[in-house]
Amino acid sequence: MSDLHFLGLGGTAEVGASSYLYLLPEGNLLIDAGLRPGALGEAALPKLELLREHPPAVMVLTHAHLDHVAALPLVTREFPRLAVYCTAATARIAATVLADTLKVSADQGAPLFDVKAMKRALERLRVVEPFTPITEHGPAFTLLPSGHLFGAVSVDLRSRRGRVFHTGDFSNVATPTTEPAFMPAEEQPVTAVVSESTYGDTLLPSRKEQVRAFVTAIQETLRGGGKVLIPSFALGRAQEMVSILLSAMAGGQLREVPIYLDGLVRALTEEYEGMLDLLPAALQNAQRTSGRAPFLRSPVERVEDARMRGKILASRGPCIVIASSGMLHAGTSPLYARVFLQEVENALFVVGYQDAESPGRRLLELQRGGEVLLPDGRGGRELVPALCRVERFYLSAHADRGGILGLLGRYPSGKVVLTHGEVSARNNLRTYLDTKRDVSLPAAGEIVPLQDSGRRRGAFVSDAPRRLAATRERHTRRQVQVQYDDEQHALVVKLPEDLSPNYFGEGDYTLEVVRGKLTRIKLGQREVETEPAEPALSSTE
Repeated sequence: MSDLHFLGLGGTAEVGASSYLYLLPEGNLLIDAGLRPGALGEAALPKLELLREHPPAVMVLTHAHLDHVAALPLVTREFPRLAVYCTAATARIAATVLADTLKVSADQGAPLFDVKAMKRALERLRVVEPFTPITEHGPAFTLLPSGHLFGAVSVDLRSRRGRVFHTGDFSNVATPTTEPAFMPAEEQPVTAVVSESTYGDTLLPSRKEQVRAFVTAIQETLRGGGKVLIPSFALGRAQEMVSILLSAMAGGQLREVPIYLDGLVRALTEEYEGMLDLLPAALQNAQRTSGRAPFLRSPVERVEDARMRGKILASRGPCIVIASSGMLHAGTSPLYARVFLQEVENALFVVGYQDAESPGRRLLELQRGGEVLLPDGRGGRELVPALCRVERFYLSAHADRGGILGLLGRYPSGKVVLTHGEVSARNNLRTYLDTKRDVSLPAAGEIVPLQDSGRRRGAFVSDAPRRLAATRERHTRRQVQVQYDDEQHALVVKLPEDLSPNYFGEGDYTLEVVRGKLTRIKLGQREVETEPAEPALSSTE
């Protein structure tokens, strides 16, 4: 195949098992090889078997999250001479993540690799600084800081057939532990952009306001004598939470209580302490001026064993626990959740992305007093009543829809491929792009050309009658009545009689209120199929 093509092995219409292959005349470039969190054995893997047909000439790790790095030993076992490029931080952290993956999968009875394969994978890592062009393997590429996580990068790929910008996971907002994604001062025209779309259907609230609300909610719980559980991604998010809590305690906004770190959170926070010279300058300066460790200082304590964990669970005093996993599907966080959830004075605060099938997502959808199925720590699961306060705070390390569109604006292209997002997120984001760019939403295993085909949604009057009618109806405004039923606590939308009863199918809908008051209402169905539904009603009142 001599042209410029993209092949998603995983992480296309999902957040998990990210692995992307670029098919180039100079040689194939593989980006990432991760696992699906919560899945076991072969079900956790991307379609790595496709690499036998399209062997990579070189590989890049964008960052060290499990869903991007944990299948690396399987790739290097198949291609033992493969060079794998990443930043220094990613190389350091990947060793800890792979060791934990091996331990957890072995405990579950479904190990995907052994210690020997893990060591060989780590030996293939080649550390490179961002902005350094790599040209000796055929495809030429440069790594660019992407925010999101300590050491994370995007990939600027250049071939004689064109230039591609691969965003990787990125964030355009600074956090205590990560600088924002690199944004070029001038537009960089490219042939194609391959972008993540995790929050492609969401405009996230102000991070500053979310941090303030988060700290306030914790303070309210502690004042009531309760404990707080923060299920967290062990890498990146947990260290950010520690930094936020320590700053709030130092500033008097938060009562000083023990902050316990458990599971992989403990090991990775220790890794962060050892890489202070690579962390943002603000953290380095704070350590130099105060002489104190940035994360592992009083009142932070590491949970060393099951006995200490048992004492925390049995204690009556207020405290804060940060434990992995962030979605409550494994690790030590479910052990705390099973106890904390059943006491009304406690709180469980969600601070990261929740997969559609994760216990964390189901917990957020429950009414207080409902039951959620959690791992029991013995290989099984049990129903646990959720009696305590459960709340979500948007402290994500992913860009929202506005941030994604902002970065794509710096890389004008004829072609866009959307990956790393659920169906609704990809479909929603596509509606903001597909009248200007040729947009593809590939399935795992599908080869997609990265040259602009010239197709635009609604761009040609010769389009099929059904699509043309749908395009016209999308722009049609209808007068509707909206009433609030205070007995049922429901907003009732009365549709015009001439509107087809089949216009709205079954599914969950979101209601968007524009400019903070009820001047215009926009109803949009959250997609549940791979094909986009017809545009939903846009109405005025």
